[in-house]
Amino acid sequence: IGNSNSKRELTDILGYGKKQICFVESKALSLLGTSLDRRSTRKSSLIEKDISKGLRQLKGAVRTLIMSGGAIYHNDTLIIIPNIDSSCIHGIVLISEMYPFLDWKNIAKDIIKYSNPQKGIFFHVIDLLDFGRIGTIPSSPITVSNLMKKHLNYVRSRKTAFIKKDE
Repeated sequence: IGNSNSKRELTDILGYGKKQICFVESKALSLLGTSLDRRSTRKSSLIEKDISKGLRQLKGAVRTLIMSGGAIYHNDTLIIIPNIDSSCIHGIVLISEMYPFLDWKNIAKDIIKYSNPQKGIFFHVIDLLDFGRIGTIPSSPITVSNLMKKHLNYVRSRKTAFIKKDE
């Protein structure tokens, strides 16, 4: 980030279009790396910690992108993201699955705290299944962005980030 001499990873995946920017921070393999005999409370704690870390990383990535005016580097190549001032920005923490044993109310508080709909900044925690569904929607980036905004509104109204697949 910044100049080509001082590089820092912005995010795991960055996608952008004319009016949409999407950051993805993958925490999907966190549980797979833990031992099978580890207590479920310890696993819950580790996953929640990874989700919190991912949200903070995304918050920093959004701030960095906005402060840089949309100018970032990939290796030594300057990338200019157009329309940074008028773009809708989504930050997604990607996890393996929506484990029901996590403190989803507390996770929702962080999502709501970091999101700023007035400035077009939205944060989400979704699993691989929903991420795959979003990727297969045969529509425009605006439609996908609106779906993600609806997702955040659901989190706000229910005060939980645990969303069942049938809702």
